[in-house]
Amino acid sequence: MATTTTKSANGSTEMIEAIEANVNDAQEVAAKAGDTLAVWLRKLPLASLGLVAVIGDETKVFVNKLFLSKLVERGERAQKDAGRWMKDVQARFR
Repeated sequence: MATTTTKSANGSTEMIEAIEANVNDAQEVAAKAGDTLAVWLRKLPLASLGLVAVIGDETKVFVNKLFLSKLVERGERAQKDAGRWMKDVQARFR
């Protein structure tokens, strides 16, 4: 902010100019702060949506890692069971 004042024959004019400069600086800072707040308020819901999406993605990855191996094991057992069953059925009809 401009806080300098110069002494001269007409000190009040220069004081007014300095005050006006300070007011202008303060208004610019306030406008930037308002813009920053508006940007932040616009980004907050987007960040919330992003958080939900990331949690969903990570949950899928976690579930796939955790349960995929169990599902594969169960599928292999079912395949072996089906093979045994088919052998039993073939043996009965011979």
